[in-house]
Amino acid sequence: MSSEKILISSEECVDWALPNMDLVHHSPMALVVPLDGWDYTGDAIGIPVPLYTLVYHECLVVPWALKKGGWGLPTSQDGFLYALLNGGTGYLDIEADTDQIEKNKIVCKLHEKIAKKKWLDMSLLMGH
Repeated sequence: MSSEKILISSEECVDWALPNMDLVHHSPMALVVPLDGWDYTGDAIGIPVPLYTLVYHECLVVPWALKKGGWGLPTSQDGFLYALLNGGTGYLDIEADTDQIEKNKIVCKLHEKIAKKKWLDMSLLMGH
């Protein structure tokens, strides 16, 4: 948060701006996107790795759509699980249903506890 108590945000992550950022709205993964794909959804290219949320976990908030697929997330993968794994926050649809709201409450509780904690061990992510 800035000295003026303003959250500084951007649509996507860029390294050079991170020292001044609090929040980014998307951290998309590499996807096969149809030519008419305006909403950036599709299948993963390779193995998806949420790089920014892993590297900058304790200094940058990245919200996740709390459903399968969604902007920048492979169509077969669940944003709710990514939000939990990364200690992130959730995005709610403008017409969120009860299930999405309940998932967001879970994500918020976890985020509150671990958002400022440093990652000490990546073995879970590496399959060890």
